[in-house]
Amino acid sequence: MKDDHAQDGDPASPAARDLPPKVAWLLLAVTVGGAAVLRFYHLSEQSYRFCDEGYHLNLPILYLVDHQEPFLFFKHGLLWFIAVGISVLGLSQAASLQFSGICGLATIALFYALLSQLFNRRVAVLGAAAMACSHYVLFYNRSNMSDGYALMFFCLIALLLVQQAKAFGLWLEAPTDTQRRTSWRRWLWLLPAGLLLGFSFTVRIQTCLTLLGMAGAWGLTLLLMRRRQAVKPVMLAAAVLLLLAALGYALTMGYLRHNVEWNGTLEWYGKNVTAAGARGYEWQAYLVSHLTRYCGWPLLLLGFVGLACLHRRPGFGGIWLLLCWWGLLLAFLKMGLPFPRAHLYLVFFLCIFWAIAVDCIGRRLAGVSRRASIGIAAAVVLTALTAAVEISKSRHLMTAEGGYDKVVDYLLGTDIGEEIIATHAWPIFRALHLHRTVVLYDFVDALPSEESKQHDWMIDRLRESSSANITHMVLDSYVPYASSASETLFLQRFCATYPPDLVVRNEFGMDSQTSWDAFHGMLLPSMFTHYHIVYRVGRFRADTFEAGQLSSLTDAAALEARLLEIYGKAPE
Repeated sequence: MKDDHAQDGDPASPAARDLPPKVAWLLLAVTVGGAAVLRFYHLSEQSYRFCDEGYHLNLPILYLVDHQEPFLFFKHGLLWFIAVGISVLGLSQAASLQFSGICGLATIALFYALLSQLFNRRVAVLGAAAMACSHYVLFYNRSNMSDGYALMFFCLIALLLVQQAKAFGLWLEAPTDTQRRTSWRRWLWLLPAGLLLGFSFTVRIQTCLTLLGMAGAWGLTLLLMRRRQAVKPVMLAAAVLLLLAALGYALTMGYLRHNVEWNGTLEWYGKNVTAAGARGYEWQAYLVSHLTRYCGWPLLLLGFVGLACLHRRPGFGGIWLLLCWWGLLLAFLKMGLPFPRAHLYLVFFLCIFWAIAVDCIGRRLAGVSRRASIGIAAAVVLTALTAAVEISKSRHLMTAEGGYDKVVDYLLGTDIGEEIIATHAWPIFRALHLHRTVVLYDFVDALPSEESKQHDWMIDRLRESSSANITHMVLDSYVPYASSASETLFLQRFCATYPPDLVVRNEFGMDSQTSWDAFHGMLLPSMFTHYHIVYRVGRFRADTFEAGQLSSLTDAAALEARLLEIYGKAPE
């Protein structure tokens, strides 16, 4: 880190010769090129895999195609941002995924710029490489979920705030005479930073809150380093930043003023965080499981080596990063946030620590051998090893299909009515149908708890649905998310008793970084994990279904085997 307190042994010390600008730009271009391959490979053939992806496309389409102002519950700014992107690239599933990939590349470039300000070009290139190949990050860059977009805004706002801190002389050096003479210009970085901070609240609330925590850690670092002369400008800058953030939020909500539930975001998060915190999970083990599932061992191991290096001789910037890391980690453990994707910002810091570790190891080996080539070779080997493991973890991600597009193709090829019944993935069908279909996603939630009544109730509801011109029922991996264990078991037995009209394989299966495992302990293993099940509701008008008895099977594996037995082969 560009720190006047740093020593030669400091992992952030600029003592070693930095990369020439042209070399750094060349390496960054290679990194971004490799990242583009990972983000766009097979992307045009990839279908949506989550209900959120459909939601994030459906509402912009309603706005752009039908010129409706749809009801907005939360993530208002994100939906507007996606609408802008797909209006340029095209109103389609493929365009939304491509836009997400483009934003992923922008994130890597912004991350490089941020690290070059905090450290040097060596660490910046290494950090960009870590983020480029990170399986955790790649997952969201290849989806139309909010997290990839939020990470881009996170890097951009963090960069602006660092630039502002330097302009104020709150980084390391005191303001120059030129800065004092043109003091008003020193505030220019704060304007876009504050407005975007307010906007980020409407993209993903964790982005805004984490950035505010990092700003607070900055002020605490100044106090710990006894920079008392900076207290007044820090307090003034913080006040201005909060006012600008409030203005950015108000402008966003004002532009989207129609059909907006103003308090929806806070209410939703408050309810779910409270509910998750009351479930009694061991959040430490839960967090570790996420990081180990979605991060390769080289990234984790070297990340913690870099963290140890910072603890040894942190300097100003190191203290700040450590406060950010430990503060964020403590917040997750205490609040019990149940979302693997909420931990994305921990991966952001792990990429920084990994880069510090590789740089430190390379410089140390170069110093021992007195040959720079040894250090460079070590950095290349460690980078290649990390990339290989992360890419290996992502192979299935880049080729696995969710199968929703096949279900949609089937539905559109039939005499589909005005409505269908579906589980929680209804926004996907809405988006891919261009909202031709109104989906009733709460149908299965009304199942009676008494086992003896469930079968007859189900048949009666299906007959009523058919009379109301509801033509199809779609059951998928969101069944366990939207229903209880007993309801899921009933639907499994129902499918084993009455062969579906269509079974589509869901290759994506359990490879999901969603909140399922938090809210349900683990996603319940069932046929809905691996298949999408489609019924023609009209079939159940016949009297033959009245006397039907549910399968006696109660084991998930046996039920799935029964489904395969019915079809004689793995469903396609």
